[in-house]
Amino acid sequence: PKKKWPLVHNIHGGPHSCWGDNFHFRWNNHTFAAQGYVVVCVNYHGSSSFGQAWNESINEDWGRREHADVEASTDFMLKQGYIDKNRLAATGGSYGGYMVAWMNGRVLPGRYQAYVCHAGCFDWTAMFAGDAWSWHAKEMGGWYWDDLARVQAQSPHAAAGRMLTPTLVTHGARDYRVPDGNGLAFYNTLKARGVDARLLWFPDENHWVLKPRNSRQWYAEVLGWLQRHDPAARAVPTR
Repeated sequence: PKKKWPLVHNIHGGPHSCWGDNFHFRWNNHTFAAQGYVVVCVNYHGSSSFGQAWNESINEDWGRREHADVEASTDFMLKQGYIDKNRLAATGGSYGGYMVAWMNGRVLPGRYQAYVCHAGCFDWTAMFAGDAWSWHAKEMGGWYWDDLARVQAQSPHAAAGRMLTPTLVTHGARDYRVPDGNGLAFYNTLKARGVDARLLWFPDENHWVLKPRNSRQWYAEVLGWLQRHDPAARAVPTR
């Protein structure tokens, strides 16, 4: 009862999807919990299953409400008394990776010790190389050539000058939903700024890491990165 525990956010993708009572091999919350983390899974504004108004509430203003929900949940958990405020981390894939990149430029350094960004959207103009370009105008409020300022205001790369938190970036070369140039640009940006960063790039994976040996390597890298920035965590074998 007297022990304080580390916290890790697993931020779901979509954004129009949700965390439910599920078990799968890509983002397995049980695996994170087994390492001693309190795992927080927020169904933020824009998530599915809470009505159409909630689903569309983020349209033309991506990032802001979702970020507020994640931060509110962190504050709530800290008030419970059993979370160590010096051992916070956030991870996410796809739109969850977008949120991690967004947070890196908008959360004061030191609140989170580390981020993990898998297949995350970094630059919404570069995202036009993906296979889902047709919904950009509806979701973001216009095409980038008509309203570049609006699009960039919703893009993590616009706040690159404030990114200081250590980040592991993972991506697949065959990702057509979020082309891997986003991950490479995010990683290179962090390195150019002198931020502690690591890149895990799979030449044979798409938007998800599906091959068993690749998945094993991915989990070892992700958990190893979190532990590298948490001196109280126990070591995880890399093989």
